[in-house]
Amino acid sequence: MKTLSILLLLLGMLVTSTICPAQGMSFSGDVTGVSTYVWRGVKQYNGPALQGTASFGFKSLSFGMWTSSVNFGDDSEVETDPFVELSLPTGNIASSIGATIYTYDLFKTFNADADMEFELFAKAGMGPLGLAFYFVPSQGSTTNNLNSSYYWIEASLGMEAAGAEWSAVFAYGTYSSRWLATPKSDAVTNIVLSASKSLLENLNVSYNYSIGTDSQMENIFWMGLCYSF
Repeated sequence: MKTLSILLLLLGMLVTSTICPAQGMSFSGDVTGVSTYVWRGVKQYNGPALQGTASFGFKSLSFGMWTSSVNFGDDSEVETDPFVELSLPTGNIASSIGATIYTYDLFKTFNADADMEFELFAKAGMGPLGLAFYFVPSQGSTTNNLNSSYYWIEASLGMEAAGAEWSAVFAYGTYSSRWLATPKSDAVTNIVLSASKSLLENLNVSYNYSIGTDSQMENIFWMGLCYSF
C-alpha cells in the first residue's frame, strides 16, 4: 500500500505539470530511483528507493514536496517533506530562505504524535560556488532527539567537463551526529563527490560517493537515475 501511494503521488506530479502552465504558475519536478537512500552522510537503510520532487513557483515564491519510499525493516513507509522557499533580491548572488517539514506520515504532520521535524534554511550561490545553512530548532520533544537544536552547513563546488557535471559538497554540523550508531553532540564532517551525465533528454544518471571523517561514518557509494520535467 505504501509503494502504491508513492507511485500515485508521482503520477499526480506528471499530470499536474501539464495543467499548471495554463494557470500562470511554473512547475518542475523529477522522478528518481536510487540504489541507496543516503541523507547528509548517513545511509537511511539498505536497499533501493524511489523518490520524487514536485515544485510550484509564482514570482519569487516556490513551494512543493519531496517524497521517498523508505524501509526500516518491519514495514515500508513513505517519507513526505513539504517545503517553501523565497528567493531574495540579492543581485548577482542567487539567495533564498525557506523551511522544510520532514515527516513519515503527511496526514499526521500537525498531530502531536507525528514522527516529524521542522527545519529552517538559507542558501546563497554565485557561479559554481554555493553555501547553505540548515537549522533544526529545539521542538520540545524527545522524538528524534528534538529536545535540542541542530545545524548543518554545506559548501559546494560544481563544474562541467568531459560531457558530465561534477560536484563536491563539504558538509559540517551536528544534524547527522545524532544518527550515528552512538549518538554524539560533537559536529561531524562528510564530503560528497558526484558525477552526473545525460543519457537522453531529461534523463540522467549520477554516481555519488560520500566520505565520512568520523570513525562511525562509513564511506558510501550509490547511483541514481533521474527523469526531470
